[in-house]
Amino acid sequence: MVTAAHAITATVADEMRNQRKIVKKIINFMLNHEGGKLYVTKPVGEWIFDGYQDNITDFLNLFNTTKIDIPYKRFGWLADRNESLTYDGLFTIHTGTDNISNLGRLTHWNGKSETGFYDKPCGVVNGTTGDLFPPKMNVNDEITIFATDACRFMNLRPRGTFKNHGLTATKWVGTEETLDSGENYPNQACFCDSERFEECPKTGVVECKACRDKAPIYSSFPHFYLADQSYVDAVSGMKPEKDKHEFFLAVEPITGVPVQVHGRIQINMMIEPDDDFDIYRGVQKVLMPMFWFDQYAELSSELASRAKLAINLSSYGIIFGYSLIAFASVFLITGITLTVTKKWVRRTPEDEDMLTN
Repeated sequence: MVTAAHAITATVADEMRNQRKIVKKIINFMLNHEGGKLYVTKPVGEWIFDGYQDNITDFLNLFNTTKIDIPYKRFGWLADRNESLTYDGLFTIHTGTDNISNLGRLTHWNGKSETGFYDKPCGVVNGTTGDLFPPKMNVNDEITIFATDACRFMNLRPRGTFKNHGLTATKWVGTEETLDSGENYPNQACFCDSERFEECPKTGVVECKACRDKAPIYSSFPHFYLADQSYVDAVSGMKPEKDKHEFFLAVEPITGVPVQVHGRIQINMMIEPDDDFDIYRGVQKVLMPMFWFDQYAELSSELASRAKLAINLSSYGIIFGYSLIAFASVFLITGITLTVTKKWVRRTPEDEDMLTN
């Protein structure tokens, strides 16, 4: 059993935060009489994939208002993703036939070249899905991946190498810049909607409200790794560790084959005080971690062997070519030697000459 913030109540309260007093009184009445809670306790299976029945969800679906849109009947963080082939959307990518360096590069997501969630250039569909890269990668360049859970691209920097199954891969990792919203890196400022925010999130945290059905959801690395220290200090139990919480892709740069991937993201919910709602009166403002996940993939030993064959194929070709040249040279020298010494002339034995005569 897991106790966490009531996501539906938090979403309703956040959507109504700037409404008129009379509207907020109506919403407050609804929350008090339809099961609105600050926290809820449910089995972990219902929190994640199964979803759970909720009185407020049932009421809002019955009420059918466009002001508060709840696009599901049972709430679960990954309920819509379970057994779904379409949850992450439709990707349009380059095949590399025009230019092999474009292999895997995204051009559209769900038929659009912009997400609509951020201003340009932050809203542009960019990078790769993280599982397909062009060969002969520049190990000194950043790589960009598109994270559907945050509806945005993320830039990763090269940091050292990673060895697995005899392959040496370059390791690209999430850095302080990756989830910055302009506090330390001005080029990231477009990830913060200044018209909606009185102040942008501190570094290491990005707002995903428009992307996540208008819920007050924020993304970070697990345990607020590389985020502002204030987020870590506000929640007991946060212990950010590089080995456990780093976001990284290890890609063999010659073939562009991912060797190991750890896509680690934490989903957080903003809890804010609001005296117009009884449930949120006097609560502490805090960014509360809900859960974090690790999308893990590793190259199998069989595929690693094929990758090594592809890497060494040119070397094998060169060795084979040199071997042919060497054999040809030996035959050529032998032929020249035999010709000069007239060893090619066949001499008839004496007894054979006698028989002939």
